[in-house]
Amino acid sequence: MNTDYANQPTQSNFPVMTLEELETTAKDLYGPAWTSKLARVLGITPGAVGYWKSSKGTVPNPAAVAIRALAALKAGASPASES
Repeated sequence: MNTDYANQPTQSNFPVMTLEELETTAKDLYGPAWTSKLARVLGITPGAVGYWKSSKGTVPNPAAVAIRALAALKAGASPASES
């Protein structure tokens, strides 16, 4: 496990996931009832995803990276090649 946090990417290194991108990507992955399914896969509560959807919160970068990676895997691409 890498504990050299000084050399880890910061939030500014990743594009922010917009609400539109979240909804579009999650619906593509899990269908119209995507909130609880996405929450289960990410290991978080549906309320946290609901908070993001309410536009009161932003999607944390670790979650955004995971969601984009899931979408890339579904599309048959390597998540690393998405940048």
